[in-house]
Amino acid sequence: MKLKLLRISYFTILLAFTGLLIFSEIDFPKKSTPKKAKANPSFIDFYLLKKKNESGIIPGGLSRTWEKQTLIPNKTGDVLMDSVTELGPFTVGGRTRSIVIDHKNPQIMWLAAISGGVWKTNDGGASWFPINDQAPNLNVSYIEQNPFNENILYYCTGEGAGNSSGAPGDGIYKSTDRGQTFERLAASEIPAFDYGWKIISSPLDSHTFWVATGYAGLWKSEDAGASFKQVYVSNRPIYDIEIFSDGKILMGVNQLGLFMSNNGDSGTFTQVTAGLPISSTGRYEIAISPTNPSKVYLAIANNTNTALVGFYSSVDSGQTFVEKRNPSLDGGYYPFTWYCLIIGVRANNEDHVFIGSVNPMVSFDGGDNWVRAENSHADYHVY
Repeated sequence: MKLKLLRISYFTILLAFTGLLIFSEIDFPKKSTPKKAKANPSFIDFYLLKKKNESGIIPGGLSRTWEKQTLIPNKTGDVLMDSVTELGPFTVGGRTRSIVIDHKNPQIMWLAAISGGVWKTNDGGASWFPINDQAPNLNVSYIEQNPFNENILYYCTGEGAGNSSGAPGDGIYKSTDRGQTFERLAASEIPAFDYGWKIISSPLDSHTFWVATGYAGLWKSEDAGASFKQVYVSNRPIYDIEIFSDGKILMGVNQLGLFMSNNGDSGTFTQVTAGLPISSTGRYEIAISPTNPSKVYLAIANNTNTALVGFYSSVDSGQTFVEKRNPSLDGGYYPFTWYCLIIGVRANNEDHVFIGSVNPMVSFDGGDNWVRAENSHADYHVY
């Protein structure tokens, strides 16, 4: 009888232990209450912040949420957002703010990194090496390749976002050997080019390009960088500027509005207001469909750049807009758009739109509906 009781006891303990293991594997929702963000968060505070939803709560069952991401294709095809592969550089490249894919060979790419300088790959991202690593300033904010001559590239410098890497640059740099070496343009050695946000090249003229700055307006060169002239005066950041194939320009000026010019010359920029809010706005981000230039998308932040006012689309090349669904309603998170906000359109489908800030959102119907992807690193700066 004692032996039988002993066996029963062992069996009972085994069942209880097995049950404990089973219940420990179940992903029960955990109760969590939102807490006020710290003024100077630690690494672990920031890590946990990335997992919180729009209510400031870390939801239970995150693994099941991640499984649903298998329904989200990326911009390059019908593969999954889950299958996005990091390409590096893995040797501390810096925060990537701009990428250029070579016009003739897609295996060749350059990236501009804040505090990391310019990096290049010749094998589609399998390996990277730094360019101009001994340059006096490595705060590279944007890089551009001439559409007529793949040997010519330009990059601007200076981090205007004002974060911990928010140091000034020292002008515009140019390469004439397909990005092997860069030299600073003498005409850009002025304070106006201490903070560069973007460079765009003319699709009509191989010698013309524009530089959008943080606090000195818009500048234009018509002689391949030998000289510059200011064509739009402002002390507000020009976060984004886009150009159409006919040379028409759309430009977003922080807290001022969206502006259009037929040729990018001084005195030709007029504000676009049809269908758009005209007050309490902040950062503007613009995307033109590669397959249908009449289709333009626009994201607008509020005047403190702490939320998204709205998402808009145009079917007449940016002359008028209609409001679409705000991705904030579906999980998009935009607490510091002064630091990161980007939109883009899929190369072969004008209705596939991407918007990124702290997290990425994707729409497959031109902004009428949005799907949230949770798997990638926080903060999106370039599409």
